[in-house]
Amino acid sequence: DVYSISISGNTIYAGGNFSLVNGASRKYFTALDAAAGNVLQTPETDGAIHTLNFTGTRVFSGGNFISFGGRWNSGIAALDAGSGNMIEWGPDISEKN
Repeated sequence: DVYSISISGNTIYAGGNFSLVNGASRKYFTALDAAAGNVLQTPETDGAIHTLNFTGTRVFSGGNFISFGGRWNSGIAALDAGSGNMIEWGPDISEKN
């Protein structure tokens, strides 16, 4: 299931609750070349992405995850849209009532 899509230039970012994209292992988050549909390299996350928002050169994600790109990013994370690398940013959103 795809819950959110955000577009930056020729890249489509998708988040949700899935594990394969075009036969490639991509859990919860992927990027696709908008023209060809090719799966691009993206950081891994350990839980569903519920929202994506592109602003400036950053793609922000929110969801039910603890780790994104191998870093502690509880519930919210950001990546650089140009390089696809995680940005050292993010509050710790870990309390659940």
